[in-house]
Amino acid sequence: MAARRNNRSEHIAITGMSVVNSLGNSPQALWAASLNMESGIRYVPSDKWKHALFYHPRPGMPEKTYCKFGAFQNIDVKRKDIGTPPQDFRTMTDSTRLTLWLANTVILK
Repeated sequence: MAARRNNRSEHIAITGMSVVNSLGNSPQALWAASLNMESGIRYVPSDKWKHALFYHPRPGMPEKTYCKFGAFQNIDVKRKDIGTPPQDFRTMTDSTRLTLWLANTVILK
């Protein structure tokens, strides 16, 4: 693929693509949601945090939020999805699991 910049041709290569956000867990899902004009913004779900404990309608309250909305990923990475031993998987943070899942998704597809 060639891109033009300042009347010069520059070659670029897309070597892989993976995405996880509130609209979906693949480039195809994200594109379909975008075409349907979905936003991915919704009320904070109860499985994310106990909203009643942290919400206050007045901004600036210490240790509180006045926002009722957010964008949340909907993915549950399993140990077998990323091919790690059980002891390593148990000690990983969610962000590490997600990063490894994304890397595997790009490499394997």
